[in-house]
Formats: sequence, structure tokens, C-alpha cells
Amino acid sequence: MNRLSLYALSACVATASAAAQVPASDRPVPADARVRFAGILDVATQTLSTASSRSFSAPVYVNDSPSGFFYDTIDGRRIIDEGRLPGRTSTDILGTQDSYTITSLQIGYSTNATDPSLGGAGMTVEVSLYESFATCGTLGATDAPVATYVVSGLPGSLTGSSQSVLVNLDLSAMPACLRADGGDGYSDGDSDRFGWSFRIVDPADATAAGPLLAGDPANSLEGDGTFFSGNIATGTGLDTADLFAQMGAGGMESCLFFGGYPANPFSSFYLVASSDLAGDCIGCGVGDDRFEENDDLASAAAIGLDTYGGLISDAEDDWFVYTIPADTSATFVIDFVDATSDLDLFVFDGAGTELDSSTGVIDQESVIVFNCGSSMPMDVYVQVLNFSSICNEYDLSVTEGLVPGDDILEDNDSCLTAGPLPIGITRDLVVRPFCGSEGGEDSDWYAYTLAAGDSLTVDILFEDAIADIDLVIYDVSAGCPGVSVSTGFSTTDNEHAAFTNATAGPLDVVVRVDHFAGGVNTYDLSAKVGPATIGELLCFGEPNSVTPGARVCTTGSDIATDNHLVFDVTDLPLMSTGFFIVSQDTIVIVQPGGSEGTLCIGSPEIGRFSSTPQNSGAIGMVTFSPDITSIELSNATGTVFVTAISGDTFNWQYWYRDTNGMGVPTSNFSDAVTLTFQ
Repeated sequence: MNRLSLYALSACVATASAAAQVPASDRPVPADARVRFAGILDVATQTLSTASSRSFSAPVYVNDSPSGFFYDTIDGRRIIDEGRLPGRTSTDILGTQDSYTITSLQIGYSTNATDPSLGGAGMTVEVSLYESFATCGTLGATDAPVATYVVSGLPGSLTGSSQSVLVNLDLSAMPACLRADGGDGYSDGDSDRFGWSFRIVDPADATAAGPLLAGDPANSLEGDGTFFSGNIATGTGLDTADLFAQMGAGGMESCLFFGGYPANPFSSFYLVASSDLAGDCIGCGVGDDRFEENDDLASAAAIGLDTYGGLISDAEDDWFVYTIPADTSATFVIDFVDATSDLDLFVFDGAGTELDSSTGVIDQESVIVFNCGSSMPMDVYVQVLNFSSICNEYDLSVTEGLVPGDDILEDNDSCLTAGPLPIGITRDLVVRPFCGSEGGEDSDWYAYTLAAGDSLTVDILFEDAIADIDLVIYDVSAGCPGVSVSTGFSTTDNEHAAFTNATAGPLDVVVRVDHFAGGVNTYDLSAKVGPATIGELLCFGEPNSVTPGARVCTTGSDIATDNHLVFDVTDLPLMSTGFFIVSQDTIVIVQPGGSEGTLCIGSPEIGRFSSTPQNSGAIGMVTFSPDITSIELSNATGTVFVTAISGDTFNWQYWYRDTNGMGVPTSNFSDAVTLTFQ
């Protein structure tokens, strides 16, 4: 806040008797009495539209009583004047709000710059607004303006000599908020006035220019002309004094007047400020949002399915309550500027137990909560916590979605309730995060008894971007929860785990598909029992003309120098011919070239083992062992032969002849596997 700080009037102060002893630019200069209203300038687009009327919808400060003078500031000096916006606690003129959104400013100036309509460039002027400003107050480094507007191409003279011009600055696209009575109520010990400044940034071709003087109390009652006083034609500016501050290019300030009114012109400047009067401003340092007071769970504000903009977070938390219908998910998102202050998002149940949270260091936090397994709605409590207690503005949005039902293998949500592990491929299984009345995350558990010497290989295929899923195999020979013997933990698509029973007898194991983070996700499960395999699945083969899809089993050695890799492809159509393809890249193309399958490998380089085709014969199976010391890869520029070494990853898929449902010959693809050599 700028407190009253009057500078001693020095020899540079212009008085009636001393006018000849000071520079001419410090004197009021007679202005053209024929004031021209030049139109409305959109500050956001810097475009001027002509208008015949200078009327205002709701003027809240009016200092337009003419004096017939202007103040020449062509050298770039900044003048700072003051006024007051009355609030609800004002005792003289009663305002209608405690803060006002300023949507328009009308400035008045004199200039002999050539008007743009005549080919002139037009002046550039800077206008700033300050919330609390004592008469002739000082502007320190911390006294930032509420808003600053720089406008270019201003209307000028149509005659070549100085003319008085009025322009409305349309701020509707970038309004400013000023609190009434300087903020914090009337006569609160700080300045009740706001400040505003005027500075010519570029005079164009003008040789004399500056703001019009106004507010002559002899011609108008003090403070009239505003919405609060009935829009009387002219006004003197509420609490505008016969003094103003001046700041030169070097930062020096002085407190000036023109020798004292009424013997000399009143020392104030032309300004009309208008507001939309749509209610108090909302914003940091201005006012609470519509939901206050909602600072704890007990006073949580009810919200609905909507987006709530312009909310305020400060040292006190914000709490909201939302009712999630049965079998529905609710997603809560807050958007804000993290650089201002870090906001975090938490969701609790009615007992105050945390259900989920989002505590990143980015400009958005998001939490999804599910109400499933119940026919009843569920109340949840949303907390927005300001980590640094520095005021910040945010938007809160609430959306809903349907919760997918349980899959065909439920309920298998714990080790003790594990269902039998399906061998082969099972599609469209579901895992979910915390799910209302179900009381925890919906992980899937599967049990299997593994014979001595057998290996269990499990792959789950899913999209990690939807939700992260992990895979664990446990030895439960001593009971649940068991001992982890193989894991698939990553932050990418798909997981793989494998375990071999090295004991002399059967061994009980369970497989856990664990929902780690994110929303509801679906996955496809592949489980194989037999010899130990190597590699991981990339994608499943699509159904062919006789089976649910061609399966690939990879055995041998993943040590590159062994050069011993074996692919067995089963569940092929009988007497079908095909060959393997290989690539170090992945791709997903559904039914390429009219195929019935999905190509999962390739681009930009791909190799074809077409010189060694295979035939499935009467058993629908092929076996292939590639020479990994000479893998052929082709691209748009030619063919190269590469040798697989430790650390290299290659992806493999079998391409074979098939027929579609109409019996028309076509092709298909097997599972795709990926293998990183050791």
C-alpha cells in the first residue's frame, strides 16, 4: 500500500507568480476547447472503431469536468493521479460492490501528431492502474500496477495544430480488478484511493502532447457523474486532489500542483473508468470464490457434474463433496499454474479415509474414484491443498464414466480367493483401482499347481497409458500370501513373468495381476506350461480359419553367441505355407494388404525369411531356427545383413496363408514375440 508521502514543493512547482521561472513544459497549456470523441480502441486487438457516442454503461469513476488545459509530457514523463471507487462501507457515496471489474477507460489528451487517417503513425501511450495510492505517493519497486495497457496508433490531429481528443479503451478482453476504497474497507488507515498513470511512450510526429486537465470543482459537484450518483453529465473525480505525482525518465519523483485552485487550473487529469457491475471480482488478493467458507471436511461445498473456473486457493484448504452414482466413476481435475504455487488433490470417503491423491509438480492434478459393487450412491470429499500457502487460482472439473463390470473370472480379488489359472489365451479381463463398496483395488489372482520340472510362462498385454498393471508369480507352497518368485514391473505396455519348478514334486503357485496406478484397464492373459521359454509376447495372433489364433513358443538360448533360437508355431491351418519376418521396431497395422491378422513388427526395416518357407503339414505346426549371425533386414535404400549381439532386441512374427470366413484365400499373422539377447 502506498501511504501518504508529500514531497516538499520545490522551485520546479509551477505557480501563477513563478510561471516564468520554470520550464514551459511544467506549466498547464491551453487546450483546444473543441474536444473530439475519436472512437473505441480495442486494447486486445489494437484496433479502432469509430463511434458517435462517448456514453458509459456504468461509470464508477468520472473526472471529466473540462478545464481547458492539458499538461505537456511529450518527453516521456509519467504523471500519476488518484481517485476513489466507493464500496459498501463508504459513508459519503455508497458503492454497490467491494471490488470492480474495470471494462473500459476513457482517456483524454491533446496532440498535434498527424492522425492515422491522414497517414500518421499515431502516438503510443501507456496507462497503468494501481489499487491503493495515496495522493502524491511514491512508487517503490514492490508497487506493481494492477494492470498496464499500452495502446498504439492513437487518433491525432486532423488539422495540423493541437486538438483535444477522447478515446474509449475497450478492456473487455483483458479487464482489471480494483478493490473499492483502496481495499480493506473505507478509512482503514491505508490510502482509500486508487492510482492511475499516463505516459507517452512514442509521440510519433507530435511536438506537443499530453493528458487533458479535468475535474474543475467550480463547474461540477465533487464526485458526481458516476453510476452511484445518477450519471450526471460531468464529474470531478471522487477524492481526486489538487496534486499529482510526476516521475521522470531517470526515476525522480516530485509532487506538483499548478499554484493552487481556484486561482490556477485544478491539478488532476481526465479519466473515466467503467465497470460491468457484475459482482465483486474473484482472484488472489481480491476476494474469495463462491464456495467459501469451505475450509474443512465438515464445511465441504457441494458440487455437481461441471467445470468451476476462477477458484481461489490460499493458506486454507478447499473442500468439496460430490455424490458418485452406483456403478459410476468420477474424475476430478484441477488446472492451475504450478509456478505460482503447487496445488495437490486428495479424495476421501465420508469417514475421512484417503481414497486416492495426485501430488505432482505440474500444472494439473487428477484423481479418478469408482463406485462399483453397490446399488447405492457414494459421497466422496475432495480436498485442494495449497502446498506453499501462496495464493493461486485454479479450475476444478468433474466428469463421470460408467464402470466396466467384473470379468468372467471374478471374484478372484485376493490370494485366498484365487481362481484357476486359464492355460492359453483369455481376453478382455479387467482390473480397477479402489472401487467403492468393494473396499480396495481390484487385482486378479490365479492359482496353478506346477508339475516338477515344468515352467510357467505368463504374459499380460495392455496399454500402460490407460493404467499401469504389474505381474507377479508367487510360490504359495507355505500358504498365502506366498513368496514372490518372478515379477513383471515396468511403466510400458505389457508385462512378462516366468518360473520353473525345480523341486522334485508339484508346487502350488499363484499369479497376481496387480492394478498399480491409473483408471480401469483391460488386459489379455497368456499362460503357457511346458519347457522353459525365452522372450516376451508383443501381441496375439488373430483367429484364423480353424483356431483362435496361431501361437508362438520360443525356446533355445537368448545368449547371442550360442546362435541357438527355436520358434514353434502351433494352431495353424493344415497345409498352410508361411515364413518368419523380423524387425528391430514395432508397429500395429490391422489387416495389412487385406490380411485377416495384425502386423505387430516392422518399419522402417524388416527382414523376410521367404527363402526358407515352412509348411504346417497335417499337424498345423512349424518349427524354425534362424541363423542370428546373418539376419537380413531391408529398407527403402537396400538390404543389410546384421549379426545379433548382446543387448540387441529383435521382434519376430510368422506370416502364413489362410482363408477368410467366405473361403477366399488370404493371409494371417501369428503371435509376435520380442527377444533381447544376452
